[in-house]
Amino acid sequence: MVRSDCLAYRRLAAYPSLVATVGLSMDQVRAAWWRIVWIIAARWTVATAALGGLVATFVRESTARRDTQGRYSMLFKAFPIRWS
Repeated sequence: MVRSDCLAYRRLAAYPSLVATVGLSMDQVRAAWWRIVWIIAARWTVATAALGGLVATFVRESTARRDTQGRYSMLFKAFPIRWS
């Protein structure tokens, strides 16, 4: 297995013969990226669940309203009121 690292170096102006080198393994670099991915995925999951709950509530209320209107319509047709 080949080890891949992310390396950076810089020559210091105050000390021209000194070079500062910093390295991270790619697993460390990707760990931060994966953390962000998981946070975004969790937020999308919560948002999708909330939207699904709102849609379910809307459908339930819409069905209840349609049923109530049907019952009132049947009631008014059974007992017509004449205004004279």
